Amino acid sequence: MKWPDDPNIAPEVKDRLNGRLAQFLAEDGGSDGGKNGDAVRLLCLDLYSIYHGCEEADDEVTKLFDFAYNAAEWDTEEPTLAHIQKYINRLFASRDDVADSYLDRAINERLQEDADVAAATMSQHGSRGGAASQLQNSKAIAAALQHYRQHHAQFRNKKEAARHYEQMFPPVKFSTYYRILRKPKV
Repeated sequence: MKWPDDPNIAPEVKDRLNGRLAQFLAEDGGSDGGKNGDAVRLLCLDLYSIYHGCEEADDEVTKLFDFAYNAAEWDTEEPTLAHIQKYINRLFASRDDVADSYLDRAINERLQEDADVAAATMSQHGSRGGAASQLQNSKAIAAALQHYRQHHAQFRNKKEAARHYEQMFPPVKFSTYYRILRKPKV
């Protein structure tokens, strides 16, 4: 990722601009404007300061306009800087209200995406946990029913069988076994 080529910018200033962009990516995790708006604003100020410190521009107004023009035209292929690029482009095109609303929308979308991922993950893990528990119960009930069909004569009644199966085939409870054994087809 590089600052736009401009013959009026000294190579050492370009290097400093690119260094500051690289520092932002490293330190702020390429927040893409979604989580840390203050870091983005600080980046803008630092980029301006670096450019403004350049000795080759004629006067301060020329420096400011050149910087604003380059910032308004800045383009990056770095996905983590996409939101920041759009924010800076709008900000330096004198569309402050649009830039701020864009940044707010980007932050809200990012937070919603994070919430959606968390909800989907929890739902998926919850479903897996429920399915595993249900499978364990189903296997225990099937084993108990098979045993009861083969050995029903050893029990005085179905309550006694249900108590025995509660101990023999956990985690299913007595009441569940008793309800199943009371059905006529068992």
